[in-house]
Amino acid sequence: MLYNLLVANVLVTGSLVLTLASERTIWPPPQRKSWEFWFTWVCAAIGFVGVPLLGLIDRGSLGWSGGWQLPLGLALAVGFVVGFWAVGTLSAYQTLGLAGALHREGPYRYCRNLQYTCDLLFSGGVMLASGSLYAVISGVPLLLWFLLAPFCEERWLGRRFGPEYESYRLSTPRFLPRLWRTGSAGS
Repeated sequence: MLYNLLVANVLVTGSLVLTLASERTIWPPPQRKSWEFWFTWVCAAIGFVGVPLLGLIDRGSLGWSGGWQLPLGLALAVGFVVGFWAVGTLSAYQTLGLAGALHREGPYRYCRNLQYTCDLLFSGGVMLASGSLYAVISGVPLLLWFLLAPFCEERWLGRRFGPEYESYRLSTPRFLPRLWRTGSAGS
């Protein structure tokens, strides 16, 4: 199981590196019926389900003591709840990487990539709470995917929305929400 999970997570993360290093776009996918769409989402689903499952199966293998890891990990893992707000605002269709409108409302007022931030918190929290060596080994490439995907999307969004996206990009943080507004009204 570790090997299959690790391969899926490395492949999907490698596809982002390829997207960033070339003109070839694997993420976001060109359309729902493309191989890029299915490749990304099959690999991602394996990672999203596999890392927590492996963490449960192999829990405690890191031998951490002190008890702080479980409450901290669970607190971080609760980040997925905020992610539902982000998915609801963006729509499930756009969450899949398919074209839609540029959203600047709801949670996207505070952070351009709140879903990725929540995915990072959830996955990191699961790895920490489980104390599983295998979850950490297989989960690190998944964490890298969550960190790299927004950079792939930024190029795509810039081409798609032009100055409107550039204005949004400059006024709204990429990962960490800004819970206050700066500057004049409307900025």
